[in-house]
Amino acid sequence: MTRRSGRGIVFACVMVCLMLGGWPNMVYSTNADPAQEVRQMFEQASLAFQQGDLSEAEGLFAQLVKMLPMLSAPLLNLAIVYEKRNELKMARDAFKKARTKFPKDFAVAIASCRFGANLMNQKQYDAVKREDVVSACLAATKLNPDDLEAFLMLGSTYVLLMDFEKAIPTLEKAESMAQRPSIAHHQITTNLALAALRGGFAAIALERAAALGQEYGTLRGTQGTIAGVRSILLPYDKEAINLMTSALKQFVNGFNLKDSSCPTGKWGIHTNWTVAASSLKQVAAQAINQVPMGTPYGKRTVHYIGAPLAKYLTEFHERRIDLLTLRDAYMWGSLGLVSTRCVFHTGSQTWNFEVQELAGNTTYLQTVEMPGAFVSALPLKNYNNYYHWVLESMIRVLYIEEYVLDVPGNEHYKLIVPSRSIKHVDGFLKLLHIEPERMVEFQMLPNQRWHLPDGVKLVDWTAPKSDKFGSLMSDPWSSFYPPRQGLQKLRKRLQDSLLEYDPDYADRPKHLVFISRSQSEAVRSISNEPALLAKVRAVAHPLEVVVHTGKEPIHEQLMMFVNAKVVLGAHGAGLSNVIMCNPRTPVILLPMQPHVDHTFGHLFSALDLEEWVVTSVTSYYYGQYGTLSKTQITDVSRAVSEAIEWISNLSTRDEL
Repeated sequence: MTRRSGRGIVFACVMVCLMLGGWPNMVYSTNADPAQEVRQMFEQASLAFQQGDLSEAEGLFAQLVKMLPMLSAPLLNLAIVYEKRNELKMARDAFKKARTKFPKDFAVAIASCRFGANLMNQKQYDAVKREDVVSACLAATKLNPDDLEAFLMLGSTYVLLMDFEKAIPTLEKAESMAQRPSIAHHQITTNLALAALRGGFAAIALERAAALGQEYGTLRGTQGTIAGVRSILLPYDKEAINLMTSALKQFVNGFNLKDSSCPTGKWGIHTNWTVAASSLKQVAAQAINQVPMGTPYGKRTVHYIGAPLAKYLTEFHERRIDLLTLRDAYMWGSLGLVSTRCVFHTGSQTWNFEVQELAGNTTYLQTVEMPGAFVSALPLKNYNNYYHWVLESMIRVLYIEEYVLDVPGNEHYKLIVPSRSIKHVDGFLKLLHIEPERMVEFQMLPNQRWHLPDGVKLVDWTAPKSDKFGSLMSDPWSSFYPPRQGLQKLRKRLQDSLLEYDPDYADRPKHLVFISRSQSEAVRSISNEPALLAKVRAVAHPLEVVVHTGKEPIHEQLMMFVNAKVVLGAHGAGLSNVIMCNPRTPVILLPMQPHVDHTFGHLFSALDLEEWVVTSVTSYYYGQYGTLSKTQITDVSRAVSEAIEWISNLSTRDEL
C-alpha cells in the first residue's frame, strides 16, 4: 500500500528541493555562510547523482557531512545515495543518525519514513526495524500536521504491518486533507478501500469503492479496484465481472504501443478462442473435447453442520478444450500473457486477465527473440500458487503431451514452463518424466517479453455462453475452474505416476487426512489447531489421522490423499490435493465468510466427491479462523463422525 513513488521520487524530491535553493537558505538560517567551493561541491554531488555516478555523489556528500555538520541535508542525501546503491545497512545507519541528530527536522523524519516503508513494501523486513519506521512516520505527522504525505505514509506503513485498526483512521485523515478531485485523493481513497478490504472492514471497503466509482469511475485502475473489493465481499457478483470486463477494454483503449507487434498501435482484446479463430488469421483452434461443451455435471447434496450457505451452486457446464496455434506470437511480462498482431488473448482467464504489468510505461520494454517450435503451459494467473499450477497448468501439460510432444515428428517442440526452482512446478513435471532438454523456462520481468516468430501452441478452454445454473457466468472466480474432463484426466495420470514409488500404494490402509495451515505462513489458520486435532483423533479412532503440512515431497502428499477415507481442511491450497481422492470420498470444508470463492466446491463437483460444510467455523478471506470454541470443535467433530459413518455405510452397501 506504500506509494508507488518509492525511492526514485524520494531521491528526486530531496535533490530538486535542495538544488532549487532550499539548501542555501537552510545554511544561511544557521548563520553558516558556505564558501563558493562548498556550493560548487554540492552542485557537483547533485549532478553526479542525476547522471548515475553514485560513487562520486557518495564521496562528495560524505565530505559535505563533515563540512556542514549542522545541516541535515548532506546527511540525508548521503543516506539516499546508500539506498540507491542498495547498501541498505549503511543507508539505515545514516537515516538513524540523522533522526538522532535532528529529531525535530521534518525532512529527516519523512525521508526516514519513506525509506523504511519502501523496504517493508518490498518485504525486506531484515533491512529495517519496524518500530523505527513507525517512529519516523509518526514524528513526521507531529512535526508537520498539515502534511498530506506524512499521514499517507503512516497509514500505508500500518497497512504493511497489518495493523488495520490504526491504518484506516490514519488514511481517513489523509483522505480528508487531500484536495478533491485530485490524483492524490484518488490514490488515498484507493488505498483506504484496499486497506479496509484486507482488514475485514467490509462496510468501509464497499463505501469507499462506491465513492471511487462515483468520483473517478473513468480513471484508469478504478474499475479494477472496485471489482477487487466486490469479488471478495459479494458472492456471485455480476457487477464485479462487468467492472473487470470494462477495465480490460479501458486498458486496451489506452494501450498504444506501436512497433512490430502492432504496426498501427491500435490494440484489441479477445476473450473467446472460438471467436478469435474465426476472425484472425494468426489463430487456429482444434477442439479436443471428449465431452461436449455445455454438458452439465455436479448435481449433488451438500451436508451442512450449521446453517446452510445462502447461495452455493454445485452444478456446472463443461467447457470446450482447444489445441491452439498462435502464429507470430508474443508472451508478455512475468505471467506469459499472450498476444498476436495487435490483439491480446485472455483465454480462459477472461475477465481475470492480469494487465497490471502491461499497464506500465512501455518506453523501456525489452523484447527477446525466441525462434523455434514451442508449446506453452502458460499463461497462468499465478504459477507460484499451488492450486493454479497443479489444477490449471498441469491439465494443459497432459493435453500438450498427448497432442504435441508425443506425436511422431514433433521431437523438435519444446515446452515453455515457469521457473523449475519453484518446488511444486518442478515436482509435478518430474512425475510426468518430461525430459529436461524438452523444456525451456520462462523467466521474464514485467518490462520484458518474448517474441515467438514461428508461433506457439497452447491448450486452453472456453466456457459456454449459455449457463442455466449461473455458476460460471455469474461467478467472478469461475475463470479458475478447470474443465471436468481435464481434472479427471489429471487424477488418473497422477494416480498412475505413483506406482513407481509404491506399486501397492492403493492397497495401503485408509486414513483421515487433516490439512494443517501454519499460523506463521498462512491466512485462514486455526490458533488452537492442536486441540482440534486431538479431538479429531479421538472421534476418528480407530481410523488413523495423518497430518498434511504441504512440506512433504510431492509424491508423498499425493499418496496421502489417494488413501484418504475422509479429508478435513480449511479453504486453501492444501485442498487442491483432493485431485487424488477417489470418487465419493467425503471432504469436510471449513468455509470463508463471506464464502465468495467456490474453487473447491467446483472441484468436489467435478471429481464426484461428497462434501460437508461446517458453517459455524469460518474465516474472512484475508483473516484467520482464530481460536475455536468448544462448540466449534464439537461441530467439526460431528462432521468427522458423520463423514466416517457415511463412507463406511457406502462401502458396506457396495460390498453387498
